[in-house]
Amino acid sequence: MAFVVILLQSLTSNAQSKFSKVERNDYACFTNYYKSDGVCSYEFTDIIQDGLGLMWFATHDGLMRFDGSHFKTYVGGNSNGQLPHSYVSSLALDKQKNLWVGTKEGLCIYRPQSDSFERVYSIFGKPLQGHRWVKNIYVDSKGRLWVDRHNGTLNCIDFNAKTVETFQHEYTYNDIYHFHAITEFGDGVMLGGSSTHLTWLSRNPDKWNKYPKVDTIISNEKITGAGTANFYDDGSNYIWLANYADNAYLINKKTLERIPLPLPSVYT
Repeated sequence: MAFVVILLQSLTSNAQSKFSKVERNDYACFTNYYKSDGVCSYEFTDIIQDGLGLMWFATHDGLMRFDGSHFKTYVGGNSNGQLPHSYVSSLALDKQKNLWVGTKEGLCIYRPQSDSFERVYSIFGKPLQGHRWVKNIYVDSKGRLWVDRHNGTLNCIDFNAKTVETFQHEYTYNDIYHFHAITEFGDGVMLGGSSTHLTWLSRNPDKWNKYPKVDTIISNEKITGAGTANFYDDGSNYIWLANYADNAYLINKKTLERIPLPLPSVYT
């Protein structure tokens, strides 16, 4: 199975201007790792680097840790300290550099002192509501941990205020694509992949918003709001979005305008 990583290196201040040409580098060197090297699965769902510089890879068949030389795989089980499930869907690092892990059977936090995982069913004395299957987890700029679940339940854990809020959004199950994407949007979050619409939560008052149509046509390009696979906030006025409908586009955070990207094929 081949994996292709596309690095989009620059975004001009005017998103509608021409994109910079990516220069070819004939001297770049990539090291390939296989199951014979300790890779447990080629079906990756998330990648993150922790505060110690270790790389973590979430897969359908376990969680891998890579120290630059060796892989270690953690799998699900019923014993204390094990992951709730080997299907690991999402990873996030909070402001205290704690590694949070979302699995098909619940949320947990990694304890490096014991090299084990603590299952989290409640926090601050309040239960975390919703289905066990955690689809995505995300830490925003305020340090809040957002947990999106299989049934459309969204938990918001505020470590500073020591509060837990629960929101319910529109949800459509897909047997093939299990992507859920979260990114910060205003004082709330934008969600993708969990419904037939691109959805975002605005706060004070709490309100769910969505684009009224699944498909739109911009500059003769068909832009699909369903099937969001990933977001990337570049720190300016734009959110990059890729989906499994074979297109990608930018969202202007101020005007909500969608701008197609000139990419031949996009998956995530």
